[in-house]
Amino acid sequence: FKVILGGGRNMFLPNIPNDDPKKRGSRGDNRNLIEEWLATKKEMKKSAAYVTNRTELLRVNTNKTDYVLGLFQPEYMQYHKHATKEDQPTLAEMTKFAIEMMTNETKGFVLFIEGGKIDVSHHENKAHLALDETVELHKAVEKAVEMTKEDETLIVVTADHAHTMNINGYPRRGANIFNYVQGTEDDLPYSTLSYANGPNEKRYNDDENAIRNIIGDKRDEPDYKFQTINLLPSETHDGQDTTVFARGP
Repeated sequence: FKVILGGGRNMFLPNIPNDDPKKRGSRGDNRNLIEEWLATKKEMKKSAAYVTNRTELLRVNTNKTDYVLGLFQPEYMQYHKHATKEDQPTLAEMTKFAIEMMTNETKGFVLFIEGGKIDVSHHENKAHLALDETVELHKAVEKAVEMTKEDETLIVVTADHAHTMNINGYPRRGANIFNYVQGTEDDLPYSTLSYANGPNEKRYNDDENAIRNIIGDKRDEPDYKFQTINLLPSETHDGQDTTVFARGP
């Protein structure tokens, strides 16, 4: 691969003591795959860059570098709303960088881009983060469309599965999608967005087995867990069809 960008740095480094947290890993075989990768590229007489944050990535000259490995987090990439701009590039920035690298290939290229945190946030019933991560994927697709020609580059956008998030009916016209709808049968509000199942531990009142009133909840917080019907440790996938979008030859 000419370009690899993401998280998972611990899986590339040995599990040995090191004062630098960026050099501590979880491998039990004492191998340092980053050093091995750099050594291999040197043997191939190719220029290679290893970067660990956004600043280092944006300094790379894509016209003079053959291979780039960017590992920005020890484990998963952080949510866009949680990440610091200096440490972690956005998905759109990584897309732009990768396309700049790959357009140097005279025989064409295949580039795989994933908005992987959409799935993770849905499993946690965190609709705020899920929708924000979806917007970040949208920006990445926009960047890919902007940088490529429709008659020579095929862009395919899809998902590998859906989730149990629902959009419930009868909110007020123009209401915030993260707000609630006032119920009529039991006088309790319900959130416009909810999940069929998942880990919302605040579903019930503390002192009785009754649905909790959510009016006082801080629903604008990114990590807010939206209402769920069935309590599970992790929200599941569901059986909805997923759509495939494409542009190109």
